[in-house]
Amino acid sequence: GSRTLRQILEEDVNPTEENPYIVYLPDGTYNTLADYSADEIANTAFLGLNVPDYVTLCGITGNRDAVVLTATFDTANSRVSTINMIGTSHLKNLTVVGNKTRYAVHDDFAIKSSYDTNYYRNVENCVFVANECYYGSSYGSGTRSGAIWKFKDCKFVGQFSWHSNVSFTAPNDITFENCEFDETTYRSIILKSLASGIVNHIHFIGCNVPGIYINEES
Repeated sequence: GSRTLRQILEEDVNPTEENPYIVYLPDGTYNTLADYSADEIANTAFLGLNVPDYVTLCGITGNRDAVVLTATFDTANSRVSTINMIGTSHLKNLTVVGNKTRYAVHDDFAIKSSYDTNYYRNVENCVFVANECYYGSSYGSGTRSGAIWKFKDCKFVGQFSWHSNVSFTAPNDITFENCEFDETTYRSIILKSLASGIVNHIHFIGCNVPGIYINEES
């Protein structure tokens, strides 16, 4: 029989750095909360569907508008996002929508035992949409030491937000290439540095940058 997205990501893949997985998604709408019980969702430890370390979610046809990951709450939820990005994981050719979730994508889960080891994020040809999300961000992120992230040909409807962390041993290098940020949102890009003690690098190449808020370290 067919396998649910939760079953695939929790049971069917066994990814490692030497053996990464690509999960190809046919066109369709995927409710990322559909496979969880009400009790599971109510558990305060539950944050949403995780995209595991060394896994790529990829829309198989290349049409990012035709593969939609979505989650919906009746009232804004401060905890659960549509998906969570874990360690080195990637997205390609899809849309992620949060309807009154914390974020559409929550990306603050570096899991390296040693955070001075580089970890990676490649996100290409994706759309991220925040509909009345609790914190207003379509993509809410935080990094540890050595994050090397690249976003290419992506669109953010709602804020993109990022913060560093304390006591980095290696800098971050984050690149946005040909990305579209939300011109209707106040502070469409939020960048906060939190006592990392190091110079981090964020590059915008061929992007519109309608409103950016930068919080430097004190």
